[in-house]
Amino acid sequence: MTPTTLSKVIAVIALILLAGVLSTLHIATPFAVMGVVLDRVQPMRALRDALGLILERWLLLVEFSCVLTIANLAGVLAWMVGSFILSLPFAFLIGIGSTRGMSWLTMTSFAVGGIVVVSFTVLAAMIVTTFLTSAWTTMYLRLTGQDEIPEPWLTRLSRRREGRN
Repeated sequence: MTPTTLSKVIAVIALILLAGVLSTLHIATPFAVMGVVLDRVQPMRALRDALGLILERWLLLVEFSCVLTIANLAGVLAWMVGSFILSLPFAFLIGIGSTRGMSWLTMTSFAVGGIVVVSFTVLAAMIVTTFLTSAWTTMYLRLTGQDEIPEPWLTRLSRRREGRN
């Protein structure tokens, strides 16, 4: 193996390990926050408890994280489409003001359009953040409460497939 090939292999392995560590922390962080806020435990203990919860229910949490990632991406897509649609009338007015030499129309349309798009961005971020926070909180309460713990979707699917064979 040449030195460049070896360094590429090491880089790929490091990237995979880093992705695993960061994904685990991404899932553990909301649970640690919930532990501090809802269960009133110390932050380091809450983080240890969150990591233990991840080890115990990793498949369910990976599935849940993937679903929330898809929901987050859908929210970003909706924000992009909404921002584009909201900015069209202002872009049209800016174009008219520029071609007709009406600088007041151009400047007003630019300012109002900016305010509208920034306001829409803040609103979209608030909606997505509220949804994600409530989803993680609900999952935390389900996993740490007395309720029945949900079964991972992949486990249910494999059990259903075994029943057919």
